[in-house]
Amino acid sequence: MQYASFGKRAVAYIIDSIIVGLIAGIPIGCLIGITAAFAMEMSEEAYIIAIIAVSLIGVLWAIIASILYFAWMWSRTGQTLGKKWLGIKVVTAEWVPPSFWRAAGRAVIGYWLSNLAFGLGFLWMLWDDYQQCWHDKLFSTYVIEA
Repeated sequence: MQYASFGKRAVAYIIDSIIVGLIAGIPIGCLIGITAAFAMEMSEEAYIIAIIAVSLIGVLWAIIASILYFAWMWSRTGQTLGKKWLGIKVVTAEWVPPSFWRAAGRAVIGYWLSNLAFGLGFLWMLWDDYQQCWHDKLFSTYVIEA
């Protein structure tokens, strides 16, 4: 077993972020466009409320899309599209993909914690014996060469 390098993990994360951004961004962009199209027919107050509502829906959809993308893919094969293209995967100590709920926690809570302190949790793997980031340690996962 060989642990995945920082470079491969970073590139896979960037690829996955672009994919999730498209999944989340295209529908929200359409909603904003529709709202803007009806702006002339709305009062100023109604327009502000509509923009706030669309923004909140957008944030909620981005969170849901991210959870579904990462958790579903990690729990099935241990690989998102980015990880698959780079030849790496997420596994547990038993060398199997994490459960859906472990993967969801890793994606939401784990990534959030790893982003604290200017991404220190992601950089942690550079000096860790098992090359684990904070989200790996918290959810007992490893990223290995596939």
